[in-house]
Amino acid sequence: MTEDQRDLLKKQLYVLGVGPAKPIPLEYGLEVRNVYSKQDFVTGWFALKYKDDPRYDIKFVPCRSKFSERTAYFADHAFLGGTYQGVQLKYIERLRQKWGFYDGSTR
Repeated sequence: MTEDQRDLLKKQLYVLGVGPAKPIPLEYGLEVRNVYSKQDFVTGWFALKYKDDPRYDIKFVPCRSKFSERTAYFADHAFLGGTYQGVQLKYIERLRQKWGFYDGSTR
């Protein structure tokens, strides 16, 4: 990818990191957010190092996953768990309201 192509992509890209092992820097897109559950004891520890770094947007959210959705019944790290799916749905809905993204459902 050329430098011009990267710059163009950065002006259009929205990134939501859901419990990433290494947070995604703000410079990677137009809007970049890294979200961790307060109970994510798998990758949440890695985010603490970057929490106050101005190059990253890191949010810790309350746990909403059922015990059965958690890793080893205590770590809220499951991508398909209630916490991260809820965060993802809210983020996409906010983008849809702001930009009018296509919604293929038959609501």
